[in-house]
Amino acid sequence: MKELYNIKNTQLFTTKLQEILNGMYDFFELTFEKEYPKETDGIVHIVNGKTCFLVNGKTCFLVNGKTCFQVADQYQRPHDFLQSLLDILRVIYEPEILGTFSLNSNPGFLFDAIPGKPFQLAYGSFISKPNQSFKEFWSEKIIKSFEKYGYNQEKATALFVVVSAGKERYGFDLIIEVDETLEAGFSQEEAFGLIASTINKNVPKPAKNVYAGYCLIKELMSRLRVSLWMFIKE
Repeated sequence: MKELYNIKNTQLFTTKLQEILNGMYDFFELTFEKEYPKETDGIVHIVNGKTCFLVNGKTCFLVNGKTCFQVADQYQRPHDFLQSLLDILRVIYEPEILGTFSLNSNPGFLFDAIPGKPFQLAYGSFISKPNQSFKEFWSEKIIKSFEKYGYNQEKATALFVVVSAGKERYGFDLIIEVDETLEAGFSQEEAFGLIASTINKNVPKPAKNVYAGYCLIKELMSRLRVSLWMFIKE
């Protein structure tokens, strides 16, 4: 008979879930673009580092720190940032991968590219038209959005792109199209170099600054969702 309960250690389950949520909270506080306002339209939100909730419109009930919705609202485009973060996490753990030399299951690509000095974390999340090619979507929507957001692409040190697709478009043709547009794939020589560097730490990893990964989301059908992070350093 199949085991009904898959959570055996409830205390450890609680601890690990708390660590994930606490880590996300800290991440929001590390990356915010604008700090949550202490007061708007005469309404006080933050008092001595504590969140103020008005009860009956008069009494201020204080809670330590900012709430989760407040730390997530500290960006120029908070929904874009949250979706890009979720897709970066998803591509690392996507169970139905299309290949091994991609961002899928390779968080080391991300960690290795983080600059040693302060930088700008550019982000975005976009959904294409039905059956729109990746190349057209990238040039007509995403590149123009970079310009609109004021991102200096010439100063980018690394680009991470997560392409999510429905079942009908999730395949190697999509990888080829993305690789040709972004030059994101590994050549045979680079692939061997990556394997060699994993075996022997003295062998340097191939120099790449564009990485793509893929996620299957059946609900997208013929559309693509492209979420990205770009590290920009002046």
